[in-house]
Amino acid sequence: AFMPDLIPRDSQRGFDESQRIAIYRRDGGQCKYCGDQISFDRFHTDHVVPHSHGGPTSVANGWLSCSRCNQKKGAMPIEQMP
Repeated sequence: AFMPDLIPRDSQRGFDESQRIAIYRRDGGQCKYCGDQISFDRFHTDHVVPHSHGGPTSVANGWLSCSRCNQKKGAMPIEQMP
């Protein structure tokens, strides 16, 4: 049975290369959580609204993150980040 209140999740979980480059350039190579500079070969892209919570995989919903902060955040929303 169709359930109209269910919104399908974005099927693309990972950011593609062009999205990753756009996010890196927009955020100036700086982790949006801790402010550290990150080299181009070491950065992570993170969903602002987690994919598991219905967030789309888009440049607008992406943030540059260092590996430490990205792993610490996991799937929690940004506002719950310690």
